[in-house]
Amino acid sequence: LLNTVLAGCVGGLAGHLTSKLLHGRGRVEMLLNGVVAGLVAITANCHVVSAPAAVLIGIIGGALAVLGSQLLERLEIDDVVGAIPAHLFAGIWGTLAVALLGDSQAWGTGLDRGQQLLVQAAGVLAAGAYAFGLGYAILWGINRIYPLRVSADDERVGLNLSEHGARSSMLDLITAMERH
Repeated sequence: LLNTVLAGCVGGLAGHLTSKLLHGRGRVEMLLNGVVAGLVAITANCHVVSAPAAVLIGIIGGALAVLGSQLLERLEIDDVVGAIPAHLFAGIWGTLAVALLGDSQAWGTGLDRGQQLLVQAAGVLAAGAYAFGLGYAILWGINRIYPLRVSADDERVGLNLSEHGARSSMLDLITAMERH
């Protein structure tokens, strides 16, 4: 319990401070994603690490959430809420941290750190291949029956209007300007 709370708290602080360093100001969403990332990062290893290790794991997890968001923005990958960095990046870090920072006696595997790191990495790759492969197959099948991509016109006007009929004064202004 203590390790989980510590990692979540310092993850939030690390997210806030990393955001402040990168943007010149803290951003609330980065603080919140830092908390989530700290909690995600500690999940795989909370029972085999010390409190100081939990703090380090949370700090790195929180920083990864912010840095990962920056990377996705640079790659123009849409992740509005930062779910990929907070869960995927921090989750990979936390899974590998079992071998890097965990008590080898608590693992109960009889493996040394290097061997355990390979096991953890294999687990990350297997889970990633399963999740991506199954997700891709399901979405591919759905897309054949019911196309998931909206039309170019719907993209242009935005999904708030095209799917929900929600108008805004800004949209009305832009539409009027286009007509003129």
